[in-house]
Amino acid sequence: MYRSTSNEHTAMSDSQSNTYVKLAEQRNGEGMANQGVTTSLWYADITTELVATTDSITFTISDARLAKQGFCFEYTTGFTGTVVTKVGKDAASTDADPANLTGISGLADVEHLWVRVDGKEDNGQSWTADSAYTQRGVGCTSGGGADGNICAFYDDLVLTATSDANDPSDESDTFAEIFIALDESEAPAGRRRPMVIN
Repeated sequence: MYRSTSNEHTAMSDSQSNTYVKLAEQRNGEGMANQGVTTSLWYADITTELVATTDSITFTISDARLAKQGFCFEYTTGFTGTVVTKVGKDAASTDADPANLTGISGLADVEHLWVRVDGKEDNGQSWTADSAYTQRGVGCTSGGGADGNICAFYDDLVLTATSDANDPSDESDTFAEIFIALDESEAPAGRRRPMVIN
């Protein structure tokens, strides 16, 4: 079993030429061709709005995979240009279901956006979000056995706190997750968007 971060998810783009930045990536590899789970989280400060019926988003990976799953969620800010600061990050890979697999601490006691993205080998399993969090997306491919499919899950919370942990249900099977805390501020005049500070 190989458990590590990776650079398998290489690019994200859309038909309106918005710029995407990868915030984090985590892999749980099974050592078998095209199997295992890689999870990543991306950000874009949308300068040209996408239209659901005509526009598209393209996701590029470096290796062939038996199954792929993804989704997007929109956040609105009061800024013309936004600086996203990654103030905390944890990531893990597992084949079990421990409580609070990831947690972040030691942050400033201000408002943060806490986001958790999970991926696992499965063919139809649903998740229940952590009780304090809002489930934003869940989806699975189907057909064949669990090890030939992928499920993805995403939840978030806006919370003023110095630390937090997140534990949605059912973290069994081959599993990779990212838990991240983000802050936002207005971009300096003339700076290219999106800006992400690690």
